[in-house]
Amino acid sequence: MLIDSHCHLLDTPLWQKLPEIIQAAFASAVHHFIVPCSHLADFDKQLQLCERYACVTPAFGVHPFFIAEADLHITLQNLESILLTQPQALVGEIGLDFGNKHLSDAHKQQQIDFFEAQLYLAQTYQRPVILHHRASLDIMLHSIKKIGFQQGGFLHAYSGNIQQARPWLQLGFKLGLGSVLLKPNAKKIYQLLPHLNSQDYVVETDAPYMPFQNMSKEYNEPANTLLVAQILADFYQVSWQTIAQNSSQNVHAVLARRPLTSF
Repeated sequence: MLIDSHCHLLDTPLWQKLPEIIQAAFASAVHHFIVPCSHLADFDKQLQLCERYACVTPAFGVHPFFIAEADLHITLQNLESILLTQPQALVGEIGLDFGNKHLSDAHKQQQIDFFEAQLYLAQTYQRPVILHHRASLDIMLHSIKKIGFQQGGFLHAYSGNIQQARPWLQLGFKLGLGSVLLKPNAKKIYQLLPHLNSQDYVVETDAPYMPFQNMSKEYNEPANTLLVAQILADFYQVSWQTIAQNSSQNVHAVLARRPLTSF
């Protein structure tokens, strides 16, 4: 069985068609979903999702795209309250996005403040994290070491090279490999793959985002985790079931203190 280690079931259009989306995933051998939040408005929806589906592992946090509209103190109060009552919850999707070259130093610092504060709570409550990164891997690693974070997690949609990956792997993080593999110009990720071991990666979709050519729908969905696994299987010359087993074992390694509740 496959785990989609990063999908946004809370977002349109997946939320509007949730039973259909989950049934389609089940039909494609995808039986568990790790679902991050993006902003505070997601928190209540996430709790509803977990009540309805035991096949979901939730993560709570504020994405760097949405920190400008969030208050740090209120965010931390809400996040800590959730972590106290939700022992299965991870912290995410958090991180740093410095892809905009015109980003001001003040906004970069605001991102760092939000990231480190949420990271501190994750360390305090011993939760793995789901990390967003763009042009920020080295700065994020500095924050990880500064906080003394030791809970591991997932580097969503990993886009760095193997040299950048090694310190993260040593810290117990797994690299998210996803729908970018289905894009014809994904040269960078294919340069990384020969250097990875079977214990280094997890498969993901980022649904409904990261659409690719020849999709049957206008949006990505968790059922496409199978396509990601098949692409990796072709590359490594193994079965997709072997990729699924590797990825699932790696998810469990990260969530060792937070076991999945339904398989």
